Amino acid sequence: MTKIRNIITNLILEAQRYKFSDDVRDRMKSVTEKLWSDRNKPYKGKELVDVIPFKLADGVEGLARVVVNPRLPYMGQMGTKPQKSVDPADIVIEVNPKHYESKKTLYLTLYHEMIHASDPTQSHLFSPKYMVTYNEKSDKDYWGHPIEFFAISNEFLEGLVLEFERRVKRNRKIENLQFLEKSLKNIINYFAKGDPLSKLSKDILFRINDEHLGNDLIRVFKNLTTDNPQLADFMSERGGEEPYYIYYVELIKKYNPEIWKKFLSMLYQTGFEIRDLIQKTEI
Repeated sequence: MTKIRNIITNLILEAQRYKFSDDVRDRMKSVTEKLWSDRNKPYKGKELVDVIPFKLADGVEGLARVVVNPRLPYMGQMGTKPQKSVDPADIVIEVNPKHYESKKTLYLTLYHEMIHASDPTQSHLFSPKYMVTYNEKSDKDYWGHPIEFFAISNEFLEGLVLEFERRVKRNRKIENLQFLEKSLKNIINYFAKGDPLSKLSKDILFRINDEHLGNDLIRVFKNLTTDNPQLADFMSERGGEEPYYIYYVELIKKYNPEIWKKFLSMLYQTGFEIRDLIQKTEI
């Protein structure tokens, strides 16, 4: 058991974010577009949307069926069919359109479940003794567990990269790119050192999953600070609320301080990735 546990730990706790191939990432985005465009469709029962071939974290081939389940009590979940299968080709990800909050949230939910699917402990390296330590009814044994860490950390970092990518594509002025680079450093230092977040950094974190865009007035001005980052300091705070991903990610730190060091290493590595994206942008 100790040997298996060490193998599992090495697979899912590497100090860098887990990256799907471009093909898998594009497939997830395509599935998200379809799910979002069909969100008002009157589903009468479960419906298969797509089958995504992918590789697990240890290189084993897998298949994930994406299914709409209008009776699912939350946005998404990962399981297998048949139940208790340990075959990576039997992965099923279910989503419920009733709970979609935004296209970004939908994509990141799908990404989160695909990360779970990529965790070998959920299929061919399944260990009952290991799974006993993962308990959804216990905050410590859920938020602080390596299984959830793997999914949460990679979901956040994917969202962070995509939000910076979006802003870089909309900005071609060197001064705007400098604002983004400064904000990236600020976000990293917030998690690593406790530095206060700038208003632009908060705006970036809010927009990872498009929080608070349900309001029509907010929707009109949603890209004001995206296209003009220098205006962020003049914008009012959003009712004193903090971005969702601050609370979400810091559950890791609260319930497993030791594993937090892994998150910071992943964040630093992702920071280099984003910085390269900003600095290599043609003006």
